[in-house]
Amino acid sequence: MTYPSSGVTYLHWDKGHGYQVTYYSEKHVWLWYPGNRAALRGDWVQELVAGEYYLCFTYPHSSYNPVTGVVGGQKECQLQTVLGGALEGALAGDVYNLSSGMVPYVLRKDKRPTGF
Repeated sequence: MTYPSSGVTYLHWDKGHGYQVTYYSEKHVWLWYPGNRAALRGDWVQELVAGEYYLCFTYPHSSYNPVTGVVGGQKECQLQTVLGGALEGALAGDVYNLSSGMVPYVLRKDKRPTGF
């Protein structure tokens, strides 16, 4: 499976954020982030810079990344290989219905979500 693919829910893990779940559509991504009571909708694009692919995300102005300190509304890019390397699993479809803006429960940073 090519990462990322539209119509797929992904589980990522890293030391700073812990477990995060994302559902990708063609242009949007919904993020289920630890401690949040709603799914955060953002936009995503893939960009090629100096022979390397980056995934770039823009989240609402009202959002805040507690690890990087970046306030939403700005495009944040990461190497696609780095994000792919943090991948812990993938499920076909919007299995948690994140595109509704809702989350099934408040995700804990250190607890793998049910279903993965």
